[in-house]
Amino acid sequence: MSAAGRAEDEGEGEIEMSSKKQEFTTRPGHYPAIAGVESIRIMETFNFNLGNAMKYIWRCGQKPGETPVHDLRKAIQYLEFEIARIERDGE
Repeated sequence: MSAAGRAEDEGEGEIEMSSKKQEFTTRPGHYPAIAGVESIRIMETFNFNLGNAMKYIWRCGQKPGETPVHDLRKAIQYLEFEIARIERDGE
């Protein structure tokens, strides 16, 4: 298996990361774990629009170069997309 990253055959299928770039892309600091729960575990239970809204709420004010207002407006945008989808599809 490569030194850059390998999946373990036993245990919980953890991935060993040897480069900072890989670690950043799998656990970026602007998505902090809350009560030991990784944000991706919550977001993947929602559809695309709701998951993205949750993503922007979760990271609100945490990502360098992005303001809290920007993150909240993006969350609102995805919520509006979801409302439009529900109204269009008659759910």
